Amino acid sequence: MEENLKINKTQLSPEITFDKKNNIFEIYGKSAVENADDFYKPVLNWFTEYFKSPNENTEINFYLEYLNSASSVQIGKLINLFEINKNKCKISLNWFYESDDEIMYDAGKELQYMYEIKFNFKAIKEDSDRFQF
Repeated sequence: MEENLKINKTQLSPEITFDKKNNIFEIYGKSAVENADDFYKPVLNWFTEYFKSPNENTEINFYLEYLNSASSVQIGKLINLFEINKNKCKISLNWFYESDDEIMYDAGKELQYMYEIKFNFKAIKEDSDRFQF
C-alpha cells in the first residue's frame, strides 16, 4: 500500500492528506464535487488497504466548510469503513466546524447517528488558522 495519499484542494474539492507514518489523516475544505464517486474512490481504496495493517491509534480530522449531498454519501461510506474496522485499532474521529455553522455541525451529527460511531465535535472560531478556506 502507498504510505501516503495527497490530493490538492480545488475550488470544489477538499484537500486530502493521509500520512500513515506520521499518523495524519485529514479532509479539509469544501466538498462540492460533481462526480463524488470518482473523487472519493481513491480515498475509500486507500483506507480499505490501510485497515489491513492500521496504526494502533488512528485520528481522523474532518475540517469541512461545505458538503454537497453526493459528497455526503461518500463521506458516509468512509465513516462506515471506520465503523467496520473499529476493532482493529483505536479510532478517533474529529469533526471540526466553525462555531456559528449549524449546518456543518448538524451534518456531522447526522453522520454520527447513521453510522453509530462516536464523533468528537470541535467548534473553532471562524478566524482560526485551520479554517482559512
